[in-house]
Amino acid sequence: MEFRVDAYNAFNAVVISARASSMQLASPSAPATILNSEYNANGTLNQARLTPNNAGFGSATGAQAMRTVQLLFRFTF
Repeated sequence: MEFRVDAYNAFNAVVISARASSMQLASPSAPATILNSEYNANGTLNQARLTPNNAGFGSATGAQAMRTVQLLFRFTF
């Protein structure tokens, strides 16, 4: 008889696996003006960029799987 438990990411830590890495500038002469910024000029979050498929520059767009537990019971004779 064999009983096995496998736990992946047992502590349920979030591991970011992807980031939005392309920055769009208004012009090369104005590097402080980012068109796809995650934040508005007043510091609040840009509501149009809250989902990962249209996230702003530097935001997390993917994460590894959360906690997974696998049980195995084997009986051989």
